[in-house]
Amino acid sequence: MVRNLHLAILLAAAGLAGCGDGEVRVSACSAPDVLFPVDLVIDGPGFFITKAGGELRYSPTGRFCADPSGRVINELGQPVQVFSPVPGGGFNNGQLSDLVAPADESTGEMPVDLMISTTGVVEAVYTAGSNVLLGELALATFTSPQNLVAESGTVCRVTLLSGVASRGEASEVGFGAIRPGTPVPFTCDQGRFDLQVVGEGYFVLNNAGIAHYATRAVFGVDAQSYYVDDHGYRISGYAVDANGVLILAVTDLAVPTGPMPPAATSSIAVALNLDPAAVQPPVSPVDPDSSLTYNFSTDATIFDSFGVAHPAVFYFVKAAAVDTWELHLFVDGVPASAGGSPFQVLGFSGGTLSSPGSIGYDPIVLDNGATDLAVTLDVAGLTQIGAGYAVVGVVPDGYTEGRVSATSISTAGEIRLDYSNGRSGLLLGQIVLARFPAPGALVRSNDRETYVSSPGAGAPTIDVPGAAGLGDVAATPR
Repeated sequence: MVRNLHLAILLAAAGLAGCGDGEVRVSACSAPDVLFPVDLVIDGPGFFITKAGGELRYSPTGRFCADPSGRVINELGQPVQVFSPVPGGGFNNGQLSDLVAPADESTGEMPVDLMISTTGVVEAVYTAGSNVLLGELALATFTSPQNLVAESGTVCRVTLLSGVASRGEASEVGFGAIRPGTPVPFTCDQGRFDLQVVGEGYFVLNNAGIAHYATRAVFGVDAQSYYVDDHGYRISGYAVDANGVLILAVTDLAVPTGPMPPAATSSIAVALNLDPAAVQPPVSPVDPDSSLTYNFSTDATIFDSFGVAHPAVFYFVKAAAVDTWELHLFVDGVPASAGGSPFQVLGFSGGTLSSPGSIGYDPIVLDNGATDLAVTLDVAGLTQIGAGYAVVGVVPDGYTEGRVSATSISTAGEIRLDYSNGRSGLLLGQIVLARFPAPGALVRSNDRETYVSSPGAGAPTIDVPGAAGLGDVAATPR
C-alpha cells in the first residue's frame, strides 16, 4: 500500500504551502480565506484535469487550494476533477466530477486538512478524527502534448495536433506518481515558433485571399489545421506530394490532422558478423527455448497491416560444411519458410557472403486477421571474420500508427515532422519568402504589423529562403 502524503503539513514544513513563490500574480489561491493551499507535481507524463465552464483544461502542475465552500480549485479558479468513489470500493474512472471537501454533516464544520496520496486518493480530515474519502485525482496523457495551447501559465487546452486526452489514474502505468513540489516551468504551446527573416525578404501570409507580408511571424496551427500567425493569416509555402517531393506551387501550408496510418513490414536489412570459429550445435532442430540448438540469435520488431507489432527472431546455426550457416526466422514464435524450406543456407568466402544477398519469404500468416506478411530479407551485410559475433544493425521497415510529436523548421524554411511511431524528419513543406523591387513602397495593413503590396513596390519574386537573394529563416521554439 502506498503511504498517504500529508501534503498540507509537508508543504508548510518545507516553506512551500500556498501559491506564493516569489512571483507577483493574481491567483485564486492567494486569497486570505482559502483552505489547504498545496503545490503538486507529477513524476511522469500525466496532466491534472480542471474544468473551465463546460470545457476541460490540463496542467502538469497542481497549484491547488479550496475556496470557503470547500471546492478545490487551481490558481485560475477552475475546479479540480476527480473520479468519484463507488459503493463497494474503487472509483468511477469513466466520469469526472468536481473535487469538493464538504462541511461535516453533523457538526457543519469544514475539514481541517486534506490528505492526498501518491496515487491521487483524496481524503478530507475533520477534527473528530474521521476521514472522508472524496475521490481520486484524474490524470490525462496526450499523444502529442507539445501541441497543447496555453490557456494561462501552465494551464493548457487541447488542439487537433495534441490529440484527445487519455484519462487514467496515477496508479496506472504511463501516467506518473503525484508528489508535493514546486511547479516547474512548462510551456503549453511547445509546437509554436517565432519566425524571423534574417536578410532580405518577407513571409507571405494569406488573409482570406489577400496577401500580407511580414518579416516576423508567430508560427502556430489553427482549428482547421492550417499554419497561421497570431492574426490567423495562413502561412504560404510549397507543400509535398504523396512521395514527399515538393510541389512548386504556392499554397496554404497545413499539418496532417489524422494519424499516420500503419504500414506493414515488407523488408528487413540484417547486418552482422558471424564467428568463423563456431562449431555445429549439439542438438537439432532449432528450438527457441534451447540455446543448444543454435549458435547465435538476434531479434527485431515488425508490424502487420493493422500496425500491430510482432517479434521476429533470427537464429543462426553453424552447418557441418565449412563456411556454411543456416538461417532460421521465427515470427510470433512460428518458423517462417522461403520457397517451402524452413531455413536458408548462407555461404561465405573470404569472410564475405557468397550466397544470394536477398531472401524472399513465403507469405507469413498471422492469427489476428491482418494481411499475410510478404517479407524480403536483405542479408548482404552479413560477414564472417575473426571478430566474434557482432550486430551492426537489424532494420525493418513498417511502423504502427503515429501522430505528430515534434516539429522543426530549418533556416531554409523546411518544415519537418517527427511522429510518435518513430518516423522522424519527414518533410511537410517549405516556407516561401517574397522580395520586392521597392520594398519601401509596401503599405502597412490595418493590423499595423504586416504589409500589403502597392503598385510602387513592384511585382514580388517568390522563392524559398536562401534563393534568389532572399534571406534565411530563424525559427525559435516557444
